[in-house]
Amino acid sequence: QDYLKQTGASTDVKNDDNNNNQGNKRADYLTMMPKFMSEDCLGSTDFFSETALEALQSPLIVEETKYRQQLSELRFERDIKPLLSNELFLWKETNQPVTEQHLRWAVWLVTSRVLTVQGDIPTQKYRLMIPLIDMCNHDRQSPHVLTGRAVAGGRLKVTAGCNIQLGQQINICYGGGVVGNDRFVQDYAFLDADEKAYDIVAKILTGRQRILEGKNIDRPTLLAVSDRQLAMESLQQTTIEQDQTLLKEDDNNTLMSNDMKSAIQYRLGVKLALQKLGDF
Repeated sequence: QDYLKQTGASTDVKNDDNNNNQGNKRADYLTMMPKFMSEDCLGSTDFFSETALEALQSPLIVEETKYRQQLSELRFERDIKPLLSNELFLWKETNQPVTEQHLRWAVWLVTSRVLTVQGDIPTQKYRLMIPLIDMCNHDRQSPHVLTGRAVAGGRLKVTAGCNIQLGQQINICYGGGVVGNDRFVQDYAFLDADEKAYDIVAKILTGRQRILEGKNIDRPTLLAVSDRQLAMESLQQTTIEQDQTLLKEDDNNTLMSNDMKSAIQYRLGVKLALQKLGDF
């Protein structure tokens, strides 16, 4: 709320005559963001417990998640903690100083909404927040397509693949259909139930598909053989049947935490995809 006021946007847009149209639009956009520590963000590995992270049986995701957390902690200590005596750094809802968790949440908000857009030259890329387009949710089966990201000087637009009825939600397929649940669970805080989202991960782990996004990835590249071996060894810690049993038991008592359940769902989905390829 303090941020909205500082940027000229009221938290109560309708009743503030001093807001200009620009401020109103900014407030409308920012107030639609997932709330701090809400279910919308807790599905990201950035907020998983250590136990749930290890339960993913994915050394690559664990490494990247811990790297992101470390960057957040360092940034908080360096740039924010020295300013905590300033009342502007009190969290409005609790009137308490902001914490590293607040910064991690803010960074995740940006990560979950940015688009990588081609610059004027092939080696030039930008990660941009583009309001409106980032309001489209994910649906792998959606007929609508986001275009223009990979075209130098191109115009970003969502091209309708069918007639759209008044009030109908418009979804797109995140990552252009070539990004899987290894990215979704980190960057977007959800798992795509579509098998293709796990098939992509399985193909990456077996060297059949290149990695497009992630830590230190600036161009499509195959996963190193040593990383493939480590990933496959980690998945061998439990069998498909054991994972299925764990999830089935939880359906009866719902005692498992959401992050732990997501971790088991993820590793099970990857194993089933590998099994289809004959690699598990």
